[in-house]
Amino acid sequence: MRMIKICGLLLLIVSSLLACAKQEENIENHFHLSLNGESNHWKVQHYEIKCTPKLFKAGDGKIIFKGNDNVKSEFYKIDVHAVIDETDTVVHTKSVSGESKLNKIETGSIKGDTYVNKEGNPVTFDEVSRVYMVIEWQDKQNTKKETIDLKG
Repeated sequence: MRMIKICGLLLLIVSSLLACAKQEENIENHFHLSLNGESNHWKVQHYEIKCTPKLFKAGDGKIIFKGNDNVKSEFYKIDVHAVIDETDTVVHTKSVSGESKLNKIETGSIKGDTYVNKEGNPVTFDEVSRVYMVIEWQDKQNTKKETIDLKG
């Protein structure tokens, strides 16, 4: 009887350890980033990236023009890039044409299937080496472009 209890206890311990190891493997492929950045003319706040083995979502941030609150533009374009496994990928784009105030821009968001690495597995946090935004806009004289590194 005592031997059965010991075997049962060992089985329970081994099962628990295996469950923890499996859970840790799943958690590795889930990440949520809240990113900020700044350039000469722009400040990015709370740009979110959520990635799971099945879903990728990016956006819901704010871009603030660091100058005159009444600056307007005939167009602006935002591209968000992620360097995944040494490959630069555009993960989110927004463009607006027609007169717009630039003082505070909502990025909007996108949602879709998750990104996969070269082996076909869902991307992990460690495989993302850089996230940055390129914003292009037109002022009264010409078109301007700035790159903003986004950090957590």
